[in-house]
Amino acid sequence: MLLRATHIGNVHLASDGLSQADVALTGVRACSDVQRFVTEYVARHPDSRVALIPEGPYVVPRVR
Repeated sequence: MLLRATHIGNVHLASDGLSQADVALTGVRACSDVQRFVTEYVARHPDSRVALIPEGPYVVPRVR
C-alpha cells in the first residue's frame, strides 16, 4: 500500500532507527532533517501540499 503513494507523489522517510540498508528496502527516499526538507521543498514547489505523518507505518495515504 505504501508503494501506491509513491506513484502519486514523493514519499520520504525520516527515522533514527533504520540503517541505510533498511531504508533501501522501504522503496522510498530518506530524509535526515524533516524541518529543513519541508522548508526547502516548499520553497522549490510553492503550489505543492505536504503531509507529515507520524507513525507512518500505521497510516495508508489516500488521495481524493
